[in-house]
Amino acid sequence: MLSDVEQAQLWQALQSPPPDGELWNGRKVAESISGLTCFHWWPQTAA
Repeated sequence: MLSDVEQAQLWQALQSPPPDGELWNGRKVAESISGLTCFHWWPQTAA
């Protein structure tokens, strides 16, 4: 999962609005985590 440093960076990012200026949601948090780590996130699509 996230290292202590990555957790601190994520916490810091969550203290401000997301880049689009709206509210944080699961997708936006996942994208932020992808930016902090080598973990790549692919959104699910409805079938």
